[in-house]
Amino acid sequence: MPDMPNVEAFWAWSLQRWSKPNVAEALLRLQEQQGCVVLELLLLVWLDQNDMLLSYVGYQKLREAAEPWNRDIVRPLRSVRTAWRGRRDLHSLRQRLKGLELMAERSLAELYMEVLDALAPEDLSVGAASDPASNLMLAVAAAPPALAVHQAEAVLELLTR
Repeated sequence: MPDMPNVEAFWAWSLQRWSKPNVAEALLRLQEQQGCVVLELLLLVWLDQNDMLLSYVGYQKLREAAEPWNRDIVRPLRSVRTAWRGRRDLHSLRQRLKGLELMAERSLAELYMEVLDALAPEDLSVGAASDPASNLMLAVAAAPPALAVHQAEAVLELLTR
């Protein structure tokens, strides 16, 4: 049976995937156009790859726990950093802000793991053989506006190669 979710393994996997060609651009586009949470998409694919299947209830618990952190910490940091893009006089501060944003994302990863650890077995099946995009499809259905299946397939292809 696979191990329970581990923040270090997930974070290392996420950073490795993020650094691959075209991944950052594609995920940021989904974030800007569809309101997706990049780290959530990464988590869902990582769970699939590690034979962990979320229920709809488990997915909702993840989202509910993460929303205050995203709303109050991550998005404001990103918003200021983005607003300062191209400002040479603020370059050094923008770099610091980027570091804080990365720390906030890491904290979000820890929050996700805490929620996953607390889920009932029916909400997180460990060792479950699943479709390679079972968990990702939860995000496809929840995105406002909904992601098209081809968008999810493109994300999956980017993150699993």
